[in-house]
Amino acid sequence: MRWCGWLALALAAGTAVPARGDAPRTSSLSWTRLPGAENCIAARALAEAVEKRLGRSVFVSAAQGEVSVEARVQPEPAGRGWLAVIAVASSDGKVLGTRELRSTEASCRALDDQLALVIALLIDPDAAMGERPAASAAPLPPLAPPPPQVILQRETVVVPVAVPAAPKPENWRVGAELGPVFAVGLLPGFAYGLGARVTVDPPWRWPVILDGSVWKEAEASEQGGTAKFRLAMAGIALCPLQAGRGRTRAMACGGGHVGSLRMQSVDYQINREQEKLAVDVSILGRVGHRIAGPIRATAGAGLLLPLERDRFFVRLTDGTAPEVFRMAPVAAWLDLGLGVELP
Repeated sequence: MRWCGWLALALAAGTAVPARGDAPRTSSLSWTRLPGAENCIAARALAEAVEKRLGRSVFVSAAQGEVSVEARVQPEPAGRGWLAVIAVASSDGKVLGTRELRSTEASCRALDDQLALVIALLIDPDAAMGERPAASAAPLPPLAPPPPQVILQRETVVVPVAVPAAPKPENWRVGAELGPVFAVGLLPGFAYGLGARVTVDPPWRWPVILDGSVWKEAEASEQGGTAKFRLAMAGIALCPLQAGRGRTRAMACGGGHVGSLRMQSVDYQINREQEKLAVDVSILGRVGHRIAGPIRATAGAGLLLPLERDRFFVRLTDGTAPEVFRMAPVAAWLDLGLGVELP
């Protein structure tokens, strides 16, 4: 039986205080039911059970007791049963020993008999066993001092790990502007006109620029006559190099233009019209700056290289055909613009 084991343990431990003849020992009892153990045996019921086993009144106040018994009961972690701890101390407060009782029963009242028996044995083992030794009998050895308590502490070390913030997805940017264009080498003399551009800037590709321009009529004179030139162009460019994606942004672009260059001769005895296809490749640098909100100002400059240098002639009555204009091998380009960019 379970109580037999505890009886043997208590008898082996002996009493907390040596016997003094046949004088009964007095003791004080402190019984604590920790949270969760409120339904365990009450202090008065426990004291009555101990005194019933000893066959006499035992418990007095703490100031009068030769032995003090301090006991507590609590539930085991995760509801695995119950634990009762009993400590015995001498009148001077020195802890003489401890006992632990455990039960895996659902109710902590299963500990009642064991608690009463062990406390009775710790106070007076002879009375608890139903006999008292003679006065000359050798005193039983005192309780062995309790083993040193080993307190295990578990520390949780939190190591901060820097988690990079997810990059904010960028939206498409679309800009459009209108403004003057200037060139040297595309038409006779210094040429200017009106240009429009649309910039499409996806977040994962190079920006694409679509542009178109219409140029003011330019004139060239030869042999007393005049030749008038008109030019209209459309182009596309890719911008693989970029600096900045905030309010100010610079890009380096490469592309080309296709246009129609027309000449009409006047004031000659034989007047004629000519139209040729103008094709070039271009290298341009562009800068854009948001002035306020979506309003943006832009500027671009670069070089245009005609794939074929178109030549224009006028025909005279003597059968000759002097050249009035030939496109330059390299033309310089400048444009300004004001428009919007979204978002």
